[in-house]
Amino acid sequence: MKPQSILLIFVLLLFSDDDPSNTIEFLASRSSNPPHYYRHCLCKTDDTMEELSTAHRELFEKSRLSRERVHRWQIDLIFVRRPLKIVPRQPLPFITYDHLQDLCNKSVAIYRTTPIPFHTQQDIKDFIYEKWTKGNLHKVDIEFSSFFGKLIDVRDPREPGPDLFHDILETHNALLHRHRITEPLFQDVEETMQPENEGGLGFTSKQWQYHKIRALFRSLIMVIDTSLSTSPATQSVHLIRTGQESLGAPLSFGRLGNGDDKAVETTLEKAMDFALELEQLEADAFPEERERSELDSRLGGPGCIRMGGYSGEIRGPSSLWIMD
Repeated sequence: MKPQSILLIFVLLLFSDDDPSNTIEFLASRSSNPPHYYRHCLCKTDDTMEELSTAHRELFEKSRLSRERVHRWQIDLIFVRRPLKIVPRQPLPFITYDHLQDLCNKSVAIYRTTPIPFHTQQDIKDFIYEKWTKGNLHKVDIEFSSFFGKLIDVRDPREPGPDLFHDILETHNALLHRHRITEPLFQDVEETMQPENEGGLGFTSKQWQYHKIRALFRSLIMVIDTSLSTSPATQSVHLIRTGQESLGAPLSFGRLGNGDDKAVETTLEKAMDFALELEQLEADAFPEERERSELDSRLGGPGCIRMGGYSGEIRGPSSLWIMD
């Protein structure tokens, strides 16, 4: 490309609107070159990983690996070390925005009623993480708090009520209501910058709109209310319907057995298989709700990719950044 053309592109971009496509069409109309000639010069919006140079592919791969490490650290922090704690059969207390936002992009809420030693809880989290990723973390959506479940500690210092599951369902509905009435405040920077509101566990007000409560999260909960198994896979759990189903496919516990149409007892591994299958059905039925090119800024910025010399557009999903 001639230096004059490069200068013209720069001037037009500097003084035109933010949409490069307008500049592309203008340049094409003033010359014999087709639009894709200028589009390639301005940005590589059509690049796939296969089209990138080896050096640039390595930059994206390193960036994805870095994002995965941050995601693991975030899950360890909010799932194991500082889970949400609520006393059942009492009015819902103030809940910081980080925990409310962490209800989003999850398959189920996991309510724990029994004390779990720290290392055992780590083992459960590691098992859930591995099963959620299906052994290939590189291909999983980790953006915007995505994970299998939200752990909520509902241990009651008093004796458990006669209808424990009912109490937990009431808590779950209260949490969903609290999220619904609080979400409009998430975009208020002055409101969310208050430490007592934000909570310190990674809340984002800039990208709040990409955090959504999923239909399955409203419809199904998991409860751990029995003594711990020696293996996370065989840990006994209950799956309970909330009665607020809005799923594209019917929710039935028939193939799990040992229960009725409202609740069933099974192992953690089988419960995860059941929930993940339903989640996949939802994703297949409503793909537009999961498709996005935005990247979670909390997992890292584009700095290392830019410093490596890549000047094209950096977009998601980052699950495509590492090739098989």
